[in-house]
Formats: sequence, C-alpha cells, structure tokens
Amino acid sequence: MRPSDGAIINGTGNAESGFTVSAAAKGGDVLELFGIGFRSTSPLVDASQLFSAAYPTTNTVTVSIGGVSAPVSFAGLVGPGLYQINVSVPAGRGAGDQKVIATVDGVSSPSSALLKIVSR
Repeated sequence: MRPSDGAIINGTGNAESGFTVSAAAKGGDVLELFGIGFRSTSPLVDASQLFSAAYPTTNTVTVSIGGVSAPVSFAGLVGPGLYQINVSVPAGRGAGDQKVIATVDGVSSPSSALLKIVSR
C-alpha cells in the first residue's frame, strides 16, 4: 500500500517516497496480513481474561493477490481485536502492483491494498 493508505503490505522492489527499506515479494513468499473484524474464533475468547494465545477464526478466510487465490495457512485473533492472516504469494504473478483482497464470511476488504511483486 502507499504511505497515504496507512499501511504497507511487505515493501517495494525499488525506493519509493515514504519508504526507508526496500524489499520485494515474489511467488512462494509468506506474508502476514493484519486486520480487524474477522468475527468469532475457536475457542471463543473470554474478554474478561488475559489474552494469552492465538485463536483461529471459525469463518473461512480467503485472500486473492492479483486476482489469483492465495493459500491461507492461518487466520486468527492474535491480540485484543487484532487478527492475522498468513498467506503465500501465488507463483506466476507479473511484476508490479497487485491488488490484495481478503474475504471473511462473504465480506471483502477494500481493493485499494497493493502488493509490489518482482520477478526473481
């Protein structure tokens, strides 16, 4: 994502204004994406208890990168109100900015999140 979007997915292959580190995603890389509102977990998290583990979501979470389904290896609550998705970048994506869309229980994230892909 661009700095004005408030978050970065991985990094960039080349220096861009607002970024101090250069990195690039390629097919097979595993990314950690973070979000809110993924709903229930198993087991349910008791809000009155100290948060002490990661709790998988009960709803199916899917991710597409550049319009191609990306394998999700984990989706769950990792902190109070914070969810994490571990996803592998699918092979064969062309170099450049690719849209990243997560879908949970039929609701999709905005399509403005971009991931910079490079060929290696």
